[in-house]
Amino acid sequence: MESIVIIVAVVVIAGIIYYNRANKSLDVNQDGKVDAKDVKVAVKTAAAGVKADVGSARVAVKKAAVKAKASRARKAPKA
Repeated sequence: MESIVIIVAVVVIAGIIYYNRANKSLDVNQDGKVDAKDVKVAVKTAAAGVKADVGSARVAVKKAAVKAKASRARKAPKA
């Protein structure tokens, strides 16, 4: 159980770092100090990035499903 919690924590931290990689320092909101407000901004940025990526992935999956369905319809034997 502990290993699952550790893995989830690492994934969450990696996601926050990935979506805030444009900032070269820990001061995400550029106010001159590193505090809880920076964490809040970083989490909001990461959440928005994840939502955008999930949305684009959904569109890609739907397009692939439509393409596969059309491909199967062309290859189906005619009765």
